[in-house]
Amino acid sequence: MQKLLMLGTSLGSVDIVRKAQGMGCHVIVTDGLAPEASRAKLVADESWPIDTGNVGALEERCRAEGVGGVFAGVSEFNLDRTIELCGRLGLPCYIAPEGWETARNKGRFLDICHREGVPTADQYAPDPALMDQAVTELATGGVRDATRARLDEELAAVRFPVVVKPVDCSGNQGVSFCDTPEELVRAWQLVRQVSENPRVVVEQRLVGDEFSIVYALVGGQARMLRLGATYNEPGHPPNIYDFGTTISTGYCTYLRDVDPGVRRVLAASGCRDGIASVQAIRTADGVFHLFELGYRLTADMGYDKMIAMTGFDAIQWLLDFQLGRGHEADELPRPPERPMRESSNVYFFFAAHAGTIASIRGLEELEGTLVDDPQARRDVADDHIAVDMLAQEGMEVTAGRLMGKLTFHAYDAAAVVATLRHINARVSIRDERGRDLVVRFSRYADLLAAEAQEQAPDQG
Repeated sequence: MQKLLMLGTSLGSVDIVRKAQGMGCHVIVTDGLAPEASRAKLVADESWPIDTGNVGALEERCRAEGVGGVFAGVSEFNLDRTIELCGRLGLPCYIAPEGWETARNKGRFLDICHREGVPTADQYAPDPALMDQAVTELATGGVRDATRARLDEELAAVRFPVVVKPVDCSGNQGVSFCDTPEELVRAWQLVRQVSENPRVVVEQRLVGDEFSIVYALVGGQARMLRLGATYNEPGHPPNIYDFGTTISTGYCTYLRDVDPGVRRVLAASGCRDGIASVQAIRTADGVFHLFELGYRLTADMGYDKMIAMTGFDAIQWLLDFQLGRGHEADELPRPPERPMRESSNVYFFFAAHAGTIASIRGLEELEGTLVDDPQARRDVADDHIAVDMLAQEGMEVTAGRLMGKLTFHAYDAAAVVATLRHINARVSIRDERGRDLVVRFSRYADLLAAEAQEQAPDQG
């Protein structure tokens, strides 16, 4: 029996542990947390109290225990440690260094997109020395008139609004939306506080539908696994996406016109094996604009609900690589020529405001129940709602913090809407003042409209 070391606990970690156990592995979970605070430890075969940052101690213990594979979920810190630990132990690792560097550097990724002719938002490159000077003056009493005059000239070509972000941070860290040159200077200041990389991304803010497109990789070849739409709730920050689904518009257009270029970008980025994803915005003219690359499992971890739809198990795919079992190109998934009516869905629970969680109700009753769908089958695992929570009662949360997620599979958009209404009626997460903490998804009409448009005979 192979021993697999899992670094840390995050969304999807419990699913990964159980999948590895189902593949015959003895799974060890390590981090510096007590088992009750590290959910994956509660279902693992064994746990270690070694912090994931202590690579030297982990290497020593792995050699002593005969560990044959190392894995991490979506945490970039733990993925960094996985790469290092696999290198020290001489164990296989699907993450190619060049691909990982590209995924961690937004500027490098955008440069590759431009070289391969794949659209992105318009990029701007204001003089870094001038911007840094303005930031310094801002911090010491205000931008001087002479500097402001130079800024006006330097930024004259910038079409506001723009997005400003560091090239090397994830999770929306250091991201700002700016409507004026003054806001751009403050955004530049924020980037300098969170990143040491001299490059700052300044790009036109695009308006349109947002997508997350996942690819399976082997030997430098890529095949699309999933095109999913991401939704944010009106009245909340635009970077809070509370629902993701494979019900989307533009599937045939993407597969025909965009997918070939994205596969070239993935190859040029150095992503050879495993799973990668790109994020894109489709503007009103129908053009898909790429803006980010991920070389890991996506944070939604909705792969378990796609197995029945596609026959492809993304988590097992990655585990096989880490355990030295490998894959061939003929095992890559083949995307259907037209969009499927079935869907994989992820409902994220984001905190609507700051507070202390006083009560969590309804999740235990919901876990494992059938989706609200007349076609749902009790003997099909995908047809049951899966609960994955990070938050606990007594925990303090800030506005926009991710508290957990629910995943489910449904056979059409009407069933998705019914299930979402079912969840909203039964799940309660409240603060110490009795206020609802959850950003509630309510864009039901948009889901029904997307399915109607996508399933129309002349779609594409």
